[in-house]
Amino acid sequence: LRAAGVGAEGVAVRPGRRTATYLALLDERGGLRAAVADMEVLDSLGPADVRAHAPALARAGAVVADGNLPVPCLRELLQVCEEHHKPLIFDPVSEAKAARSIAAGVLEQSTLLTPNIGELKAFFLELKKKNSAAILARSGGKLIFDNPSPDERRANHKMATSQVKAMLEEIVPFALPILDSQSQQHRKGSPSKYLLVTLGQDGAVLLSKDSATDDLFEALYFPAVTENHEVIDVNGAGDALTAALALGMATGERIDKSVQRGVYIASQVVKSEFRLPKNELLQENMSDEKLNAVVPIQSQLLYFDDNNH
Repeated sequence: LRAAGVGAEGVAVRPGRRTATYLALLDERGGLRAAVADMEVLDSLGPADVRAHAPALARAGAVVADGNLPVPCLRELLQVCEEHHKPLIFDPVSEAKAARSIAAGVLEQSTLLTPNIGELKAFFLELKKKNSAAILARSGGKLIFDNPSPDERRANHKMATSQVKAMLEEIVPFALPILDSQSQQHRKGSPSKYLLVTLGQDGAVLLSKDSATDDLFEALYFPAVTENHEVIDVNGAGDALTAALALGMATGERIDKSVQRGVYIASQVVKSEFRLPKNELLQENMSDEKLNAVVPIQSQLLYFDDNNH
């Protein structure tokens, strides 16, 4: 790890335990057909292991965690990040681990959640079990599309197409309870919280809603890069996106630019045999003009009218 430039000071060794392993089976087009993961060693971690590294976390520009961590560890990590005002990106990893992570407080306390559509639905279903009345009260409403004016829309954002609006109508009902959870914990003056739903070959949607009392929120759509797109191995695409997001948060980059860059980098990673982006890709000083050409952002303001909220 050190030879590859990766710090190993946070690596814990558990004698008699197997190193965590992930085995992926790909089809002839580089797509994922099946996978087996052995993450049992992570169950040996406890809150004290997280707290022991609080000084290192306090020095970090941003923190990344995933659903493989046991719930008590996640809860402690969120607490440490809150104490030191550190942004945290949370990747659920799987539908089952998305559901269990809710108990740690990831919906309310993470700065950015990055579920795929299956994990988003797992969040939704788990919330429905815990608070079905609130979820049902939201289910009878409808989405109202409100096109932002030229002054409200950033210069590099295009208006959402009818195809993107149809996609949002499918996604947003599952996202609403998560957005509600995020906005209820949002304090005035604190960093905004975001929900990034990854859609594989269909790109990604970034949703945000800062006010718990206002049902107006913003959706940004980032299409996948399709030009000259030969897929060798889809493994690592999500990690590449997360790397760009973490770098952007650590350096104060605007969230839409970080996602845009991450979608581009992920498209380059799947075309190579490498599982992670090379440093040159992360540090590439791409002009806004080039990024806007390869990943054109579409923006949409939405209002959810349920007559109850």
